[in-house]
Amino acid sequence: MKFNPSILSFFLFLTITSCSNKEKHMFLLNGELKNSSSTKHIVLRYSDTSGTEVLDTLILNDGAFFAKGYVGGPTKASLIGNIEAWDVEDSNYMDFFIEPCEMEVSITENQFKNAIIHGSRTQKEYEDLERKVDTFKQEIYSFLPERNRLFLLKKQNKLDSRSEKRLEYLKNLQEKKLKKVYLDYAINNPNSHLSAFLVNRYFHNISIDSAMEYYGNFTLGVKRGVYGKKISNSIKQSKPSKIGDSAPNFSKKDINGNEINLHEFKDSYVLLDFWASWCKPCREDSEELINLKKKVSRLLVFRWIKILKIGKRRFMRMEQELGITFLSE
Repeated sequence: MKFNPSILSFFLFLTITSCSNKEKHMFLLNGELKNSSSTKHIVLRYSDTSGTEVLDTLILNDGAFFAKGYVGGPTKASLIGNIEAWDVEDSNYMDFFIEPCEMEVSITENQFKNAIIHGSRTQKEYEDLERKVDTFKQEIYSFLPERNRLFLLKKQNKLDSRSEKRLEYLKNLQEKKLKKVYLDYAINNPNSHLSAFLVNRYFHNISIDSAMEYYGNFTLGVKRGVYGKKISNSIKQSKPSKIGDSAPNFSKKDINGNEINLHEFKDSYVLLDFWASWCKPCREDSEELINLKKKVSRLLVFRWIKILKIGKRRFMRMEQELGITFLSE
């Protein structure tokens, strides 16, 4: 049997190209956990090249751990140790940026937030930005004690109308100041994947015109990155709506795996609650929303749909932690 050299060359070219395309998305993470007394493993959470969430359990070997995976570019990931609740504020929880390269991370048990990370350019850029906005944060956080005190009074139904307005003002002021700092960074750094991450974070808090302006300012490489693609898809899916328009339909599976769609609740008032179990404000607002539902349900047909990405077991555990049974509410 004779081989055609041109066919063999073409096959080798396809093989080499395919491998290199895969390898360019690969990351390697070498880590160490210090002062470990009870942690047996660490979970690495990230989204792979297809956008699928990956939960990779990393076994500790004398405090060392290793991970290998594939991502579409710089993307936010989490390292999770022994946590009391699924909460980003837990001392054994941290977020950081991974990207296709070799990285090193050093963490200490109960001090994950103080992790030292090397290798990720986007993570270093993020840390540099956070240092620059520290002065703004100090100014913003100076009124957090007052905000927290007013919020507690509100939960106890002891807040008068004047104090309620003050609470709303403080909440908006905090978010407004931080948003301006981060979005100014995005407009001034169009060749940064971190800029795309920041615009994607605030996408639903800015106008579509502003989002298009930020996106149009990005370089081609950033537009093709993980967050550039997310912004592009969000822009395409966004359609200006006005009061009185019919809401666009969508379908999701409920906590029991049954398919539901928004149009099933036609002629009802529907509150879509985009929720996360680790989000402290989400947890704080839940009791207030339950009370609202009880009040308005006497007068009209009211549906409260919580949209979150967790399994049934974790959802039930979260109910126990909060002391609230959502399914019966």
